[in-house]
Amino acid sequence: KKQHNALKALGLEPNFKEDPEGFTCHLSFTISNFSNKPQKNNDASPFTFFMWIPIKQTTGNFFEENFEVKGGEFVFLDDSRVIKFSGFNGILECAWKVTAYSHLTLPSNTPSISLHTCMGLSCQFPKKTQVALEKIKQNVYAKDPDKRHWGIRDINKIISDSSSDKQK
Repeated sequence: KKQHNALKALGLEPNFKEDPEGFTCHLSFTISNFSNKPQKNNDASPFTFFMWIPIKQTTGNFFEENFEVKGGEFVFLDDSRVIKFSGFNGILECAWKVTAYSHLTLPSNTPSISLHTCMGLSCQFPKKTQVALEKIKQNVYAKDPDKRHWGIRDINKIISDSSSDKQK
């Protein structure tokens, strides 16, 4: 919270008014044998929170017994530390200084007859979000009638479009 306030980031609410109790973040989801290459993130916030949630592929429901996904370990390369997902039942939570540690997710393998998978959820404050919030604070979007600065994640456009769909 202290870091969020130091960034003078806006609270996440309909009109993006500055809110001393607000928090802005970016949620990313992974699913179905996700893996990635080694990386060290360069986010606006130095920390990331992550959850691995065992679920049933057909329903998305939480699954807590006899989880069948093998592999998919999360590796901190600098310290040679590994989080193994096999052998536990439940949700795993992790927070770390993402700007200081290289990390990767190894490929997983699930038996072909299994309906299990692992859903990942991470929460961070990327630099792209920080730039978008700065544009909002400087009224860049409001001052641009041609909407050149609008992108796929502009919340006001999403809200406006969804409102106009309801009226049809």
